[in-house]
Amino acid sequence: MSRGIAHISLQDTQNNPKEFDEPNSMTEDLLSLEGDEWIKAMKEELESMNTNKVWDLVDLTPRRKAIGNKWILKVKLKSDGIGLAPMTRQRSYGNVPQQHAVLYYSQRTTKGGLLIAEGCGISDTARGYKDTPGIWTNKQIEAWKPIVSAIHAKGGIFFCQLWHIGRVSSKDSQPNEQAPISCTDKPSKPQFCSDGRAVAQFPPPWRLRTDEIPQIVNDFRLAAKNAIEAGDSNPSALELYMAESLDKYGIAYCHMVEPRMKTLGEKVECPESLVPMRKAFRGTFIVAGGYDRGDGNKAVEEDRADLVAYGCMFIANPDIPRRFGLDAPLNMYNRETFYTSDPVVGYNDYLFLETTT
Repeated sequence: MSRGIAHISLQDTQNNPKEFDEPNSMTEDLLSLEGDEWIKAMKEELESMNTNKVWDLVDLTPRRKAIGNKWILKVKLKSDGIGLAPMTRQRSYGNVPQQHAVLYYSQRTTKGGLLIAEGCGISDTARGYKDTPGIWTNKQIEAWKPIVSAIHAKGGIFFCQLWHIGRVSSKDSQPNEQAPISCTDKPSKPQFCSDGRAVAQFPPPWRLRTDEIPQIVNDFRLAAKNAIEAGDSNPSALELYMAESLDKYGIAYCHMVEPRMKTLGEKVECPESLVPMRKAFRGTFIVAGGYDRGDGNKAVEEDRADLVAYGCMFIANPDIPRRFGLDAPLNMYNRETFYTSDPVVGYNDYLFLETTT
């Protein structure tokens, strides 16, 4: 017996798609059924797959799509509808999450439930309240890992809330007792402390200059990267989901960058990470990311891409298709002219093959 459908698309009661791969047990016998018999057989088939009982079927509506068969099935996801709000608890001594936080978050975890972490500082200038957690050092990253593992072990979903406290801070909380930073030089109004009795006073903050803002942006970037390292985030699954979702709309092409560039100009090998996306997206699939002639040809020959996009090399070699065809030498690009406004230099003055021989 052969498997009969490409995949099943589940839609929840708000019409949000929930897709999964084709069940191995789908057979021509099942596909031959119609009406109530088909609904009964399909429901039994899907219920046998729903081993974790995380959704209930509420409607079965077979529809034929332009390419192959696809069934759109209404499901109701089982959830208690409760999430943990982000709350500052001030028990991360020295800005490092402690072992007692593992128990705290695990106690509040349910299967499929969302937990949002208390505000997590992105740098040593982000601090404002005593003993709040951070995620800018390796020690902090390692301290978050058992917390995330405990949540995921119970089927929960964890989100790290990144923050910078801004001017709501004191010099005691800042490195070298400097003024807290902000977009203004006006101090924050006095506020009641967490005990509800004392009143906190805040000094005038340092108003960031335009040239200082990128540093704060970079702090957020690094903190986000650290948060991924602290957890077991699955970017590959997200990318695959995006490719599958784009495929539904008949989009002409999908252009992805293979993570082959470790640093600017430094290429590293990667385990062909775009192959699953290539298989999921049925339109024209374009890849980029430091390819040369040889590995670009290999990507197409091995059906890992329909097209390979070239950037820097195409700038310096307007006749690159011909050069690749002849395996001829290439002009070297001048990165210093990439973003200048000159209409000729570094723009239209690269030599063609005929003038270099």
